[in-house]
Amino acid sequence: MTVANESELGALQDLWDAWDPAHREMLTKEPEHFYVAWQVQVDELRQHLRDNDKRAALNEMVDIISISLNFMRNMGCSPADVAELVRTRADERMRNQTAEILRKYP
Repeated sequence: MTVANESELGALQDLWDAWDPAHREMLTKEPEHFYVAWQVQVDELRQHLRDNDKRAALNEMVDIISISLNFMRNMGCSPADVAELVRTRADERMRNQTAEILRKYP
């Protein structure tokens, strides 16, 4: 993977850095840990949306991003790897294909 500047995660770098103290423990987690964490956050997101609490719902979305970053960390990615993966995925899968992607998910 291409090496990117460690700050290339932009605001997401703050999430990455917040979890640095738990880096070693995060590497020991099984995938199920992340699946459960995502589900808890999605359930909380749904509840906040039902309650019309937009700010709380947005915070749950940030938590979902954080879990995703930690799963990528668990899989051996560095912030530079994540930045490159995001750019590549956007270019190869999403750019000029958003209408097709939206049709896939009702």
